[in-house]
Amino acid sequence: MATIEINNETLTYNNIYYVEAINGDDTNSGTRVSPLATVTEAYNQCSDGDAIYLIGNSNANYNDFTSGITKDIDFIGDGI
Repeated sequence: MATIEINNETLTYNNIYYVEAINGDDTNSGTRVSPLATVTEAYNQCSDGDAIYLIGNSNANYNDFTSGITKDIDFIGDGI
């Protein structure tokens, strides 16, 4: 299980996949220190009960994901 605190609330997921559009790479593991580059790749790796964390950046563009969401996941993030 993976946990993260946001706004003084602890959230628990099976896994959290981190995405950073500017400095991420889709060959990375998707951790906070080694984020993926696209929401599409994070979604492909997700299963029900996971979360995708969008790392905020004023120049980030997360519009790469255009298909329907069919998994029970959460999208969370900062500065978005």
